[in-house]
Amino acid sequence: MAEATGIQDLVDPGAIVLGLASADRDAAILELAGRLAAAGRVDDPAAVTTAALEREALGSTNIGLGVAIPHAKSAHVLQAAIAFGRRTDGVRWPGEAVADAGGDGADDEREVHSVDLVFLIASPEHASDDHLRMLAALARALMHDDFRAALRESRTPADVLALLSQRLQAGS
Repeated sequence: MAEATGIQDLVDPGAIVLGLASADRDAAILELAGRLAAAGRVDDPAAVTTAALEREALGSTNIGLGVAIPHAKSAHVLQAAIAFGRRTDGVRWPGEAVADAGGDGADDEREVHSVDLVFLIASPEHASDDHLRMLAALARALMHDDFRAALRESRTPADVLALLSQRLQAGS
């Protein structure tokens, strides 16, 4: 499988949701998977959501700072893709944020945090681990206050795509 040449190959503007309707993790992931289906990247949003939630059960993809990056490999992903959702009022995200990890974990599933920026990374089941490189690059970029602020202030999907292109091409 050829490696994607840029973020434009992974993000369809139709999979950028600046007013995410869903207020809880599972529904937000399904909403974003549905956007990937509408873009022709996924053939079964529910199956991709299930795969993402199975991964979520291994450990929260809430990286802290109001950001979650759920990800899944599934036979129902036709082409590697990233969807982005923003919800001003936040999405309830169970489990301890990775940035806050270090406790005994006993209460992780009962703890609920709020995230307002959600990136869903979807990869075909038998694809290489290129999605892990994209996940790492995205996580590094999201550690920067200015990048998160710009995502929160973006007015259009084109603005978000430009930000992602600029930051991820620069390799931050």
